[in-house]
Parts: sequence; structure tokens; C-alpha cells
Amino acid sequence: MVRNGCRIALGLALGGWFVAASAVAAPPWEALLPFKRVEANPNNPYRLTRDHGPWLILAASFSGDNAERQAHELVLELRSKFDLVAYTHQQTYDFTQPVEGIGYDEEGNRKQMRYRTAERYDSYAVLVGEFPSVEDPNLEKSLDKLKHAFPQCLDLRSRPQSTQRFAGLRNLYRRVNDDPEKRQKGPMGNAFATRNFTGERVDGYMGLAMHRGLGPHSRGATEAIRGLGALAHPRTFGHGGVGSSYCWADPESGVSFAFLSNCRQGNEFHEPRMDLLSNLVHTAIRDGA
Repeated sequence: MVRNGCRIALGLALGGWFVAASAVAAPPWEALLPFKRVEANPNNPYRLTRDHGPWLILAASFSGDNAERQAHELVLELRSKFDLVAYTHQQTYDFTQPVEGIGYDEEGNRKQMRYRTAERYDSYAVLVGEFPSVEDPNLEKSLDKLKHAFPQCLDLRSRPQSTQRFAGLRNLYRRVNDDPEKRQKGPMGNAFATRNFTGERVDGYMGLAMHRGLGPHSRGATEAIRGLGALAHPRTFGHGGVGSSYCWADPESGVSFAFLSNCRQGNEFHEPRMDLLSNLVHTAIRDGA
């Protein structure tokens, strides 16, 4: 028994795959392994929280019937077969409600607009990683691994009814493309690095809370913010260039603002400039209300 047990342990270690025993203490040889196993429990939804990240890779997104199930299947396969820490993030899109437009009708009321396609649906994103910085070398390695991976759950030959966004179009484009590099990319070939929502966490580079989301950042309720203007509504969101540009949108008023310049300035000049310009716009919104 001891001999067989040792043979099994050695085979598992050399093979690079592991079997988790339920309700049994970890074997003593596990502490000697140079890496940790990535958990892949089918009963765990692995939902993204604000504690994950701050940098992750957006691998794929799913919408429609069975989208949640297929996103979860990808998470489990990335964890079990590719040794990548993966999570799901759910977002609801509602285009059924009217929205206020710019201007007023004949009775002096704000114009009411509606979306051309009135629909409401849930979308599920699959995000990978726990990267402390966008310059983390493991991020680049994981990104390349994802771009060239062919998970079984995303194979359109076995699942023609995939809910992955634009899966069929990307597969067709990959097959007819003359670029050898692009032809080698898999169904996650458009994966990219992004940031998780950071809440009130102080941004290590900016030195203040930036309320970052999956890309842009929002005003929030802290005393100071970069680029959006201190007078901005808490829901105002945007993103800036490196000392040269900025754009933001205020969903409460429907006003958006973009600033472009022909040269790059240091933060000691650019940040006060953007705060002044953005606050002038916010003040004008209030004066015109």
C-alpha cells in the first residue's frame, strides 16, 4: 500500500495534474511542490468581487440563453486544464426604459427618447488573473496563453449554439485571414488586460482613490478625483490620455466632454488644468438647469 501510494504521488507530481480528496487532510508531499493548485469546484460560481485583481484579463463574454452556464464552464476549464485563476462577472443591460434626450418638447418638458431595440438581457464576462500591475510579467504570459488557447467548451464544432459574443464571426474571420499569427489565435484571441473596480482603494500611481472600473474610472464621493472635476456628479465616468487628453460623460445630465491637446504635459500642470476645465463644464450644466 505504501509503495503504491508513493507511486501515485510521484505520478501526480510529474504529470502536473492533481486529484482533490474531499474531507481529507492535504498529503505531506504537497507542501514541497513549487506551485499551488488552482481550485476548480463545479459548485463554486467563482464570482468576481472588488477584492480580486486589481488587474485582470477579459477573456470572453456571453449573452443570451444559457450564457451564465457557458461562462461558468469556461471558468472551470480555464482553472482545471489551463491552471488559470478565472472568475465570472454579471452585468444587466436594460434598453426598455425611456431616457431623457437633449432639449425640450413643445410643452416645455425634457424630450423623451427610446432605444431602437428595446431589450433587456444579462451578460457574463469571464476574467482571468490576480495581477498586481499591468507590468506584471505573468500577465503578459497569461494573455498570450489565452489568445492561443482552444478550450473545449468554446469549440463551435461541438457547440454550434454558443452564447459567446460574436463567436461565429471571429471563427470565420480567423479561417479566412491570411495572417499566420491571427490564424493561430483561438476563440479568446481578442482578450485584453483591464482593471477591476477598486472602490475607495487608493491608487498606487495616482496617490488617491480613483474608483476604477473595467477600464474607465468614476467620480465617486471622495474629496478629490483626477480629471473628472471635483464638482462632477458621483456617477460621472471617464478616462484620460497621458498628460494630453481627457474625456468624460455625466449620465445624470446627458453631457459629455472631451479635451484634446497637441502636446504632453506633466501631471503638475495637466491635473490642475483638467480640474479647472471640467469644473467649468459642470458649473455650466448647473447654471443651465
